[in-house]
Amino acid sequence: MTQSKTLLLLLLGFVLAGCQKDEGNLALGTLEMDRYLVSAPLSETLVALNVREGQEVKKGEDIGRLDRTLATTELNRAKAVLASASARLDELKSGPRKEDIAAAVARVDGAEATLEDAKKHFVRTSPW
Repeated sequence: MTQSKTLLLLLLGFVLAGCQKDEGNLALGTLEMDRYLVSAPLSETLVALNVREGQEVKKGEDIGRLDRTLATTELNRAKAVLASASARLDELKSGPRKEDIAAAVARVDGAEATLEDAKKHFVRTSPW
């Protein structure tokens, strides 16, 4: 019986200790936001950072430069696809069926659209 009373008193002590207010982790003050997220228009590697941490910048100021290798490669690939499609179109215009010519015209149109997209992508990565 004494063992059960001891266990009951111990349990009661734990319960009462848990009801105490703990103010040791209380923090008072003001939280201010002074950081801003800056995202690049593309997911390319940053090759130059023109500002230091904490430095104030103005709207439109060049704060960094992205690696243009992928954009340049994509632009050159689009130019090559356009040249190939144009050559194929010229070849087909000299004598094949109308269906082949229409398909080649569609490929050239698609290649021109791809080239325009690549040019826009290239301009977005351009620092000027």
